[in-house]
Amino acid sequence: MNNTLHYMEDILSHQICGFHQIVLTPAIHLSYVSRNLCELLGVEENELLDDENDGYLQLVHPADREKYSDLLQKIIQEEKAFTDEYRLVKKDGTLLYVKDTITPKRLDNGTLIGNSVLTDISDMKSEINDLRFLNETIPCGIVRYTCEKQPKITYINP
Repeated sequence: MNNTLHYMEDILSHQICGFHQIVLTPAIHLSYVSRNLCELLGVEENELLDDENDGYLQLVHPADREKYSDLLQKIIQEEKAFTDEYRLVKKDGTLLYVKDTITPKRLDNGTLIGNSVLTDISDMKSEINDLRFLNETIPCGIVRYTCEKQPKITYINP
């Protein structure tokens, strides 16, 4: 049984895209990051762990930072789990769509932390965008006409 606890991160790394722990007191910052989160984002652990700066926030897409900050504020105010979707910018510049579920917990010393589990939804977002593109480009009407000098319409669908 102790082996399971010893290898817990290895087990979780095969099931979860990324997980981390956030200290939700002033100077919000990460206190723990999983190896698979670092691999997912293409960063080193020390780039995310800083007691004074939120290195993770810097990887949130600039257009989604307010949304992410609002998510954290809701968790701080209500002290219950919330889920939201936003984009992350990997170190190489590529976009990653994630669904983030953060569950708060108050430690014995009174510090509020959030345990975050990410799900990579990039493929799903790509499919939705592809379907949206198809929907916008499907013709609305069909017209049949002759190929004469003076074309004549021979058919128009309803």
